[in-house]
Amino acid sequence: MFDAISDILLIAGALGLAAHCWVLSRRLKALGRSDAGLGATIATLTERVEALTRTTETATAEAESAGARLAALIEEADRREGELSVILAGLTDMDDLDAETEATMQDLARRAEDEPEEPAPPPTPDSALFTTRRMAGALR
Repeated sequence: MFDAISDILLIAGALGLAAHCWVLSRRLKALGRSDAGLGATIATLTERVEALTRTTETATAEAESAGARLAALIEEADRREGELSVILAGLTDMDDLDAETEATMQDLARRAEDEPEEPAPPPTPDSALFTTRRMAGALR
């Protein structure tokens, strides 16, 4: 009788193991398929990693391009700063010249007040004034 009970338990255990193996087999097949389970997840992650890699490469190229443009703009700004320095120095010199010119004009005005004016010599017949009058008479 113990033999019959042990045989029944052995058969029940074997059927239970067979059912468990069958369930595991189905899960492994589902896991291995690329349209569902872990295979799909791995494929999706691979695609995302590739997309992220492309995006990173694009961003790196754009950053390098922007850096090159920025370097060119900085160089241009430095060049223009030099030009502006020269212009400002020239404007400062012009202020000095204006002061010198004003002082010279005042000096000339004082000299003109101090010196009597000499009358201008009368025009000669060969001067431009007589030539112009003769031409005007000829045109009448």
